[in-house]
Amino acid sequence: MRSTAEPAPPVREDRGPVCAGGGTAFRSALWTGYEGVLIPPARDLLRQFALRVHVPHHALREAMREVTRQRGLAPAADGGLPGGADEEWARAVEEELESAYGVVCELSGFRESWMELCRPQRHWIDCLTELRRQGVYLGLFTSTPAAQEPGWLRLITPALFDAVVAWPQGRTDGVPLSRAEQTGGHGPVDCLLFDALEHRRAAARSAGWRVLSYDAGVTEVERALADSCPAAD
Repeated sequence: MRSTAEPAPPVREDRGPVCAGGGTAFRSALWTGYEGVLIPPARDLLRQFALRVHVPHHALREAMREVTRQRGLAPAADGGLPGGADEEWARAVEEELESAYGVVCELSGFRESWMELCRPQRHWIDCLTELRRQGVYLGLFTSTPAAQEPGWLRLITPALFDAVVAWPQGRTDGVPLSRAEQTGGHGPVDCLLFDALEHRRAAARSAGWRVLSYDAGVTEVERALADSCPAAD
């Protein structure tokens, strides 16, 4: 399979400090997710993957969903790869595609192909880099085992995030949120979540966190953090 070079994380153009007074004692911590923020949303990756393997998108989505259900695996949010997906799972998806949709395809090496599509969303990496430079506490929720993450993500995570908390696929309770609060030393009202996954946003709202809509842009994220800036002298 053709390999691609790992893109280097870009440097964001300085747009000035989030805090007008230039202070760095932010009250709020910003937590975000890997899926949909650092990389495109899983639904977009699935469409690209379907094109790559020459399978109709709806057929691939439903075949993956059915095989995942049959095998009792935790479904991935938003159409991504389920936890525990392996080559045997891929062969079962091939069989489901052929029997249910008359589609013959080759999914061996599916994980490597999927990972090649996990390109960094440069504007968000730039934004987070600048916020970290200004003193914002940044945390990452991830449901992806480290061995399955793109190499570029493993490289930038230690420099970009203060903490990483696992949020297993299929988990809907608030335990990861409590761990995040303990890790960062922030109470619920001082935690801000910007995440693509609805079940995480719902859990955060229930736990008393502030939650940004996934449609928010860089400006909205910075504005929300500005509310936690120290008062100017």
